[in-house]
Amino acid sequence: NQGRPTGYALVFFENADETSRAREQLNKKYLGNRYVDLSYLTSDELSQVLDELLAGSICMRVEQQEE
Repeated sequence: NQGRPTGYALVFFENADETSRAREQLNKKYLGNRYVDLSYLTSDELSQVLDELLAGSICMRVEQQEE
């Protein structure tokens, strides 16, 4: 990681079309100077990730506001 922060994000989309479009436009590409590698999670994988987050320290919710 060359001393830079790394991390993961969970992103939830409104529908399958939005998910497909994000994957087509962003997967294995750069968003600014950050490389993006998108993966689908099974419901079991999602449950495991959420359990780990909730057992950890702080969770943050980010919402996009309509203008």
